[in-house]
Amino acid sequence: MWNFMKEKIRFLYHNSIVRYAFFGVLTTLFNIVCYFLLKNFTPLGATKELHVIANAIAIFLSIVFAYVTNSLYVFESDAKGIGEHFLEFLKFLSGRLATLGIDVGGVYLAEVLHFNDDIAKVVIQFIVIVLNYFFSKFLVFVKKDQGNAVSKEG
Repeated sequence: MWNFMKEKIRFLYHNSIVRYAFFGVLTTLFNIVCYFLLKNFTPLGATKELHVIANAIAIFLSIVFAYVTNSLYVFESDAKGIGEHFLEFLKFLSGRLATLGIDVGGVYLAEVLHFNDDIAKVVIQFIVIVLNYFFSKFLVFVKKDQGNAVSKEG
């Protein structure tokens, strides 16, 4: 029984999709905590208008958190030096901004087409999660020894 459990744990640990989901949940929690702290313990909590700034800062910090965890634990980046990490981060940020556009545009389109925007938001979130995974795996954290077409499978 112990060997079976050990093998299951090893399988989950070595599966990049499982690691991506785990760190995705941590990133979401990090985002919420950052927003809460900024809104409640800084001058950004003074007005509802400043809450937008608190949210934007929380989102940016969450993107940085997601980059670090994806780089270290999910896709195990082989970038060396500050320059390579910076370029990798820019690609990561670009992918996240693209999916932000898909998220905002998709909900807007759903409203224009008179679809239920709540249902559309949930469906779009699944699309965004999948796209973020594929952007990260195939465009951002591509292993050098495997060329630019394939990344290391986790």
